[in-house]
Amino acid sequence: MPSPAGTEVQDGLTRCPKTVSDDVNWGKDEAVDCFRSLVPVVRLANVFGLMPLSVKGGRFKFVRLSLLTAYALLVTSIMALFLVVRVVALLSLKEEDSEEDWVPLLTATVFYLLGATGAILLMRLAWELPDVMVRWAGVEGRLGGVASSRVKLVVCAVVFMLSAAGETTASVFYNIPLNCTVGFWTLLECYVVAGHKYETQLLGYTDGTGLVILLINKYATVVWNFVDVLIASFAIILTRHIRVYNARLKSGCGWWGAEEWRSGREDHLAFLQLLRVMDKALGPLVLQSYVTNLFFILVQLYLGLRPSRREDVVARLYLTWSFLHLVARLLLVSFTCSAIHETSKYSLVQLLNIPTER
Repeated sequence: MPSPAGTEVQDGLTRCPKTVSDDVNWGKDEAVDCFRSLVPVVRLANVFGLMPLSVKGGRFKFVRLSLLTAYALLVTSIMALFLVVRVVALLSLKEEDSEEDWVPLLTATVFYLLGATGAILLMRLAWELPDVMVRWAGVEGRLGGVASSRVKLVVCAVVFMLSAAGETTASVFYNIPLNCTVGFWTLLECYVVAGHKYETQLLGYTDGTGLVILLINKYATVVWNFVDVLIASFAIILTRHIRVYNARLKSGCGWWGAEEWRSGREDHLAFLQLLRVMDKALGPLVLQSYVTNLFFILVQLYLGLRPSRREDVVARLYLTWSFLHLVARLLLVSFTCSAIHETSKYSLVQLLNIPTER
């Protein structure tokens, strides 16, 4: 099928005019919505060293050699080490060991497994994202003006990351034994020794070791909270773009001729090409997100329903907050991703019902 005037075909994808091609140095004011909207989310990832991407000339660029990349690799390696320690300890458990031994150990093993895999998958996405954004910009350029999703994404990221910060802070106080005396270093030692006894047996405990273990633990928490925010951000922007395309189909379906319908079909094919590329890039993260959320929802249900070792306000607050936070994350990913499918059905119906004379 021929491409509309002023477009080019590359790698099977109908691209937009030269204004959004690879040869253009996009300036800040010329950056497309899909880039502008994702910049705050990528900046948030940079703070925690999750995605080593720089923002230059209206584009993302993967940074191979930088302190950010080294930091991300270092923390991922330490999480992998903790995972190995937990797996060895899990395999060494005996049949006579109590439920109090294997349930926390299994939970912590999965915790670091998901943290390490999430960090690796985010690094992989950072490598692929610049090329994905070029394709996305090409599709967006065919739509014309698109209202920005930036404010919605910022609000979503702030709300969920603040909720995650509150939930993980509550988990610290929940896991500190009640008989622990007041004082930062004393509380830190109580928390680390109670929740990371296998790591402290291997490394020994010092104040420095305690701080490193605390930071790695919270880094893993940030990883699997950020993954959900990132997936939702992509879904929100893409849904808005599909709605713009649907609105164009709706406004033109009564008067479009053969050329307009041909262009509309090619735009739809461009969207399908983009969705395949994004599915390849984000699919592993979506799977990891669902595994994480479902596993920890079951863990929190188990902890909430069984007789607890403590029944104070902190325990009830933590278990309730954590459960609701996990359910909210699961719903966020489910609803935003399903919106893509639901929104795209309108354009498919319109294209399948093109009048024969057109």
